Amino acid sequence: KERLNVVLVSLDTVRPDHLSSYGYDRQTTPNLDQVADEGVLFTQAFSQGVNTFPSHLSIFTSRYPTKPWVSWRQDDLNPATETLTEVLKHEGYATAAFTNFDRTPLVQQLLTLRPFRAFDHRVENVALKALPEQLFQWLAEHRTEPFFLFLHGFDAHEPHVLPIQYDGKRFDPSYQGRVPSSFVQLRRERSLLFDELREQRHDVLREVYMKLLGAPNPPLPRDLEHARAVYDAQIYYLDRGLGRLFQALENLDLAERTLVVVLSDHGQAFAEHEQ
Repeated sequence: KERLNVVLVSLDTVRPDHLSSYGYDRQTTPNLDQVADEGVLFTQAFSQGVNTFPSHLSIFTSRYPTKPWVSWRQDDLNPATETLTEVLKHEGYATAAFTNFDRTPLVQQLLTLRPFRAFDHRVENVALKALPEQLFQWLAEHRTEPFFLFLHGFDAHEPHVLPIQYDGKRFDPSYQGRVPSSFVQLRRERSLLFDELREQRHDVLREVYMKLLGAPNPPLPRDLEHARAVYDAQIYYLDRGLGRLFQALENLDLAERTLVVVLSDHGQAFAEHEQ
């Protein structure tokens, strides 16, 4: 019997009530909507962690993060803990990961652990809205053998701004307030260039963004509304990137023999629960 390929897509920080496939009033995810219409849409699914590190370890091990199978101070998992990557490799699957785990020091630790070291091929600094050609080349090269492909992106993560070539005001074009919608505006606020930020780039930009939004004080309702709208634009553009992936699977005659799983590791608070 032919074995199914597996494509696992992790949309970091994407909450379901901002996806049009779950009834959201903005059309944020037309490509995911089609997948949901043709497949299975889960309405009762729960993240096992409030941030990226423990949530992804649970995804790859089917273990609760509260169990003593891994320590944040240890260098690796318990040797007895099986991981999804290792199981599929043992079954003869080619494996590849296109991720963005090197964005922050904490999440970088994931790259040193067995579930992610085990991939045959790994590419970092990936944005789902602009998937690299390497990914499509890898699919073409492995189309005749079973494969496991893992994709992860921080496209919807805070700070909620977009590169200049994307329309951050897509869902809120009339906004004229202080909260930026593009990286250019955000960098201008701090007078920092990307190459000057180096390893602290994400942390610094997030800090500047949160100050502009009003943290730690409650943000103004109109500013918060705009932050949500840019978040929706981030989701819209990552969905457009996933559309390229789904089309590639069709073009390579892989769609009918590939299991595509799309999930999120956790959501994003917009002043709910004092967050």
